[in-house]
Amino acid sequence: MAMVKKEFSDTHVVILDTNILRAKNECELTSPYFDTFWNKYIVDFQFELKLPEVVVGEILYQQFSHGVSALKTISGHFAKINELTKKNYSYRLTKERIKSSLKNNFKIWLEKKGGEILPTPLDNIDWKDIVNRAIWRLPPFDNDPKKAEKGFRDSMILETIRSYLETAIKNYPIVFICKDKLLRDTAEREFRDITKITVYEDYEDFESYLKLIRKHLEDKFIKSIMKKATHKFFTQKREDCLYHKENIRRKIVEKYDEYFTKVRLSEKPSESPLTLALLSSSPEKWNKVSQGTFWISNAQFIDSDTNKSYRWSSNIAYVEQYIKQSLTELGFAQYKILVLRFEVEWRARVSNTARFSDLQYIGVRMTENSLFHPSEEDKKIWNLKEV
Repeated sequence: MAMVKKEFSDTHVVILDTNILRAKNECELTSPYFDTFWNKYIVDFQFELKLPEVVVGEILYQQFSHGVSALKTISGHFAKINELTKKNYSYRLTKERIKSSLKNNFKIWLEKKGGEILPTPLDNIDWKDIVNRAIWRLPPFDNDPKKAEKGFRDSMILETIRSYLETAIKNYPIVFICKDKLLRDTAEREFRDITKITVYEDYEDFESYLKLIRKHLEDKFIKSIMKKATHKFFTQKREDCLYHKENIRRKIVEKYDEYFTKVRLSEKPSESPLTLALLSSSPEKWNKVSQGTFWISNAQFIDSDTNKSYRWSSNIAYVEQYIKQSLTELGFAQYKILVLRFEVEWRARVSNTARFSDLQYIGVRMTENSLFHPSEEDKKIWNLKEV
């Protein structure tokens, strides 16, 4: 496979799963990180954003549920005021008005991106196949008996993409970005014979591809070295990969030891006044639910020079579950997860035939330390056990 220079001018159709768009801040409609990525590359590349109807519905429902929760709190306050004043004060906010405002906000956001909602192809879905998958827990349905049944919405996303692939008039390259491993693996398997679609774990993976395109490299060469870079950094039970050879796990633990042992360093003061009062009056004791796990993401391309030396970064996340013991004694448990994120920078020479050599570790830095209540999406991504 030779490295071939070419001009980049292709339009890319970008399809997103819910977990790529979801914002950590419940008051934000979509992830600001995705907006930053989009605005950074839309100047040089033509993107067409396509969102499955189910993805849009999931984003809106999550926002709606937060709004309804706040509405219930307001209702309780008004009831208290009415009781105190012997009046009948009311407010005009309703669930329907919240839903309408959220839909309008999303419509404005999507129009600014020039995006389009892909309808669920109800009339063209093989419902017998969907039912069979659900019964026998075949992908994208989860076959873990300990987890709540999931997979229907993912199967609708999959069918929507399938329908678009079959009906798209223009032959543009298509990317599907999805953090959910089960859905991502299923999409890769089901669309493996369709060369125009590529599945990425995160928008950062797609960003690596775009950076390499800017180097005017041939598409097959780019995808080959991206895959090889990930395996060169870490391959299970391969002692010659950089992660094991340089004992990077030990380097991380030794450099940031206190963050692994002192959980409160990662706790943010975002709790309610009642919870903060309980925390301050109780021993600072967190109990591990299970041993922590290191998660290693795909290698990200940073830059290259004329000597064929390519710089890469590999992101590593450490995830551990905790319960606040003292709060359990008060009648309820405070369950959180510790997430420590690290960026490891390294370099390697890459030949014209995509051969890697002279791998060198450069350094590591911590990019995030947080202790928070996991969402259902977090539990799914990190494969967290029920507590």
